[in-house]
Amino acid sequence: MKKAITLLLVGLVLCSFTRKKNNTLNDQNIKGRVKSIIEYESMTVKGRQVTLGKKVYTYDDKGNQVLMRSYDAHDSNNFPDFRWDYKYNANGDKTEENIYNPDGSLSWKTIFTYDKNRLLTEADRYHRDGSLEERYVYTNDAGGNKTGQTSYNFKGELNCKSVFKYHHSLLVEKEVDCGNLPGMGNVPLKGNYKFDDKNNLVEYLEYHRDDKTAVIRKITYADFDRAGNWIRKTEVSDENEIGELTTTLREISYY
Repeated sequence: MKKAITLLLVGLVLCSFTRKKNNTLNDQNIKGRVKSIIEYESMTVKGRQVTLGKKVYTYDDKGNQVLMRSYDAHDSNNFPDFRWDYKYNANGDKTEENIYNPDGSLSWKTIFTYDKNRLLTEADRYHRDGSLEERYVYTNDAGGNKTGQTSYNFKGELNCKSVFKYHHSLLVEKEVDCGNLPGMGNVPLKGNYKFDDKNNLVEYLEYHRDDKTAVIRKITYADFDRAGNWIRKTEVSDENEIGELTTTLREISYY
């Protein structure tokens, strides 16, 4: 259930922690002309380390992410569980996202629409047969920050509403209301975010709808490469089912 909620929240926020900049690397607070990033994730649970898998991100020479693949740690064939492909227009705005299943078949396709100021206004997600699954509608402030996201199902019925607040173009607060979505009462109602002086996320709190308790996650960046990008981070959560400590290691290749 928690994995399903996490995937939903990824869909709820089709934006980064900062406003749209000139390419994906800048959006993701990554420095330099990066060609690819491999992230290895492991978790320490009651003193025992468990390997979770890896993700591989590929960028073009303009700094836009064109491919992402996720791998299961227990798959000896080294085939990706899922694959994300991205397409961009001449301005560098993402226009299409395709998600593929492990067998290579298309799972979802998302088409992005922008206004004359290159601000995202709509994202339509389709099933493999071309039928609409969900529609996201966005509002933006004068500075280009996404201030609202409303999602609708294929019938045009309301699913969720999200409101975002910023400080110096960094997302500091998020409120999500999915009261119209059956079975999603445990989706976080509110989130707060803190960043360090390098614009790296260092802490976030989530307040659950049902019990109103806060889940606090703290992130520490232990090592950086010569370009200033982190290559090792740890995340600690006060929620027991998440685990005691999650560690992510990065291998970064540059053009």
